[in-house]
Amino acid sequence: MTTPPAPIAPLRASNDSAHESVACTTVRVPMPDGVELVGDLYIPPGAGPWPAVLTRTPYEAADLHERGHMYAAHGYLFLVVDVRGRYRSPGQWDPMIHETVDGPATIAWLAAHPSCDGRVATRGASYSGANQLMAAPHAPSALKAMSVRSAPADAFENVPFQGGAYELSDLDWAWENSGRTSLYDPLEAEMDDASRAASARAALTARPLIDADLRLGVRSELLRTWMQHWKLDKYWERRAWLPALTAARVPALHVSGWWDNNARGSVLAFQAMGGAAGGQRLLIGPWDHSMIAPQVTDLPEHEQALVLRAAWRKPATDELAWFEHHLKGQPNRLAPVEVFVTGDWNWHEWPDWPLPAETQDWHLGADGSIAQKRAKRGERSYDFDPARPNTISSATTFPIEPFPYNTALDERDDVLVYRSTPLDDELFVAGDVSAAIVGSSTALDCDWVVRLVDEYPDGRAICVRDGILRSRFRRGFARPRLLTPGRKETFNVNLWHIAHRFRAGHRLRVEIASSALGRWDVNLQDGGDLATATTPVVSRQTVHSGPRGSHLRLPVAAGAALAWER
Repeated sequence: MTTPPAPIAPLRASNDSAHESVACTTVRVPMPDGVELVGDLYIPPGAGPWPAVLTRTPYEAADLHERGHMYAAHGYLFLVVDVRGRYRSPGQWDPMIHETVDGPATIAWLAAHPSCDGRVATRGASYSGANQLMAAPHAPSALKAMSVRSAPADAFENVPFQGGAYELSDLDWAWENSGRTSLYDPLEAEMDDASRAASARAALTARPLIDADLRLGVRSELLRTWMQHWKLDKYWERRAWLPALTAARVPALHVSGWWDNNARGSVLAFQAMGGAAGGQRLLIGPWDHSMIAPQVTDLPEHEQALVLRAAWRKPATDELAWFEHHLKGQPNRLAPVEVFVTGDWNWHEWPDWPLPAETQDWHLGADGSIAQKRAKRGERSYDFDPARPNTISSATTFPIEPFPYNTALDERDDVLVYRSTPLDDELFVAGDVSAAIVGSSTALDCDWVVRLVDEYPDGRAICVRDGILRSRFRRGFARPRLLTPGRKETFNVNLWHIAHRFRAGHRLRVEIASSALGRWDVNLQDGGDLATATTPVVSRQTVHSGPRGSHLRLPVAAGAALAWER
């Protein structure tokens, strides 16, 4: 049976009287090089000292005043600091560079504050989640717990690329957050969603891509720098944090949503820091990057209702319970792993992640089938024109973050579709999914976009997870190598992790294309510089089947995993 989420004490809402009793003061926090970061310190009423909660943000510390009052009302000293070079804090803003020093220094300063009892927790989302991971291996012993939400996986791998392709939402982030303050976004001024999406689409799809900032109206050196470093080089190696995380010994709550373009980070950080045995907790819900439900209108109505209802759960309550346990000694009622399983549309708790699973190879047949039986030799081809990229017609935003969209609406001659027979029994897939595409191209470079899809009996085909590999990175992101036109090679496409229940009567479906407009930049396929290329090249992509042909790797967990109880 499904175990319902353990009850968690609700957050106490801020009110005028609570605000009046909480003191807030501006502080300057000295860094080892003499730079003083500026923040706001919220002090609870009554006599301290208290345990402390810290957020370091590039998104303006003053915007977290409600969060500061809430934590102070719960008996925590709360400090929110503008990171180096942002808003009130002096210094140079260079994302991912100063966090390994500035983070630990801020934790030490807060732990030594007269109002702090020496115990500190950190919290934050997106960049404020990633900077915790950067600081954790170097943090003082005063750091007792972390709450990391929507943090990307690592520099380059997930910021600002996926599979070697530019992640357009990250490019938009770099443009918006390139200076001391976040840019006023002209796309959000007096424009409806359709007009805003059209304007962003025009800016991010014209060539050369490196001039997207000028088309948006403001030159961004950060955006241009990111675009120029389109392979894994010393620039990104200096900013990487995942390799060092194995040295971190801090209990952390890792939170993400299935439709968060940074979702990979939560699982990789959870595992790098020791998983359940290392005192970590993993929470994956029906959320996007903002921790709200994504667009779900392509799902059947009853499934829409289940997603929307489950998404009302607020991760902030889990965060508070986590801190109450690690900073105040309250009992821990939280399972090590709690996941909202798509396809089942329910929450489930488990003792660790990944689940025990059997890796099954599902082979792509030249007849458009997909089955566990090895396919006969054969091939299928399609012609791809970068000037005519594949679209996601259900999307209402641009750039496009993941959401459960109906791929059947976008079938065309440059998308290969592989379908299983209707499943006799349900298939519970939980863990990392990948595809080995044995293919060739007539171009010097191309993209392999792979979608894992749940095809319903009524014909709708809901995307469960997608992934991409830019061919030049087939041997590693640090070693780009152009293709030999027509030469057959294996391209391993990472589709990240899923926990999805394919129900009996549904079909397993795989789609292969060479673009996904709005998710990633479109590869012009000329083999040139990715930032400055301007000339599209039409190519023919061929996918090969056979005993050693293209296949999908699925971690299939026992159905009993859906009934695990603590």
